[in-house]
Amino acid sequence: MKTFGTLEYAIDKFSGSWAWKISGVRAVMMISKLIPKLWYGNGPNEVIIPDNEKNVEQIRLILERYPLEILSKAVWQRKARAKVIKKPSNPKIEKLSKAIPKKQFRGKLLNFQKMGLDFLLKSSGNALLADDMGLGKTVQTLAYIATEKQSVPVLVIAPLVTLTNWQREIERFMKKKSKNGRITEDGVPTITTIRSGKQKELSGYDFYLINYELLYKRQIDLSKLNIR
Repeated sequence: MKTFGTLEYAIDKFSGSWAWKISGVRAVMMISKLIPKLWYGNGPNEVIIPDNEKNVEQIRLILERYPLEILSKAVWQRKARAKVIKKPSNPKIEKLSKAIPKKQFRGKLLNFQKMGLDFLLKSSGNALLADDMGLGKTVQTLAYIATEKQSVPVLVIAPLVTLTNWQREIERFMKKKSKNGRITEDGVPTITTIRSGKQKELSGYDFYLINYELLYKRQIDLSKLNIR
């Protein structure tokens, strides 16, 4: 395969430092467009490129597409050797306990659901509940919302066919909590189900329920709600 030019590791006579020297008409034209911080060497068909990690990476990417004859092979192999990415060690999984939801939650959790609540609390809610269908993922989530501080307002994004069930479960398992923290035993949180994609300012509720298809259309309205 015909090469575009040559690549050499040499001392730049102008700066006195080691640098990469690329020679050849086509190679110089190509490299000048991709690496702006370089200068001409002995004539317009030779450029000098400072030796740093960023430039070495750029040259390596160029070599993947365009053949350059490498005159300083040993140096290039050492400099361009792919960085070894250390595989992150698996985080230590803390032993889960049977957490008890706070007073805003009405109802009782099974032991494995209490451990699910503890899992959510220890991960600050940044977690995936992967229990099988029917084992109470919704209930565990509501128990977490009732226990976590400053969790309201809540945005629930779910398939359209499940939104009615979400509303029913919220009314069943959640008590009303005022802004000053007072629990109303026979009250329920305020809930609205967003069913229109038309942009419109949303009133204040504790829970906002929306399906996936409408989320994009209402993202501007939802962004104004101060949802965590």
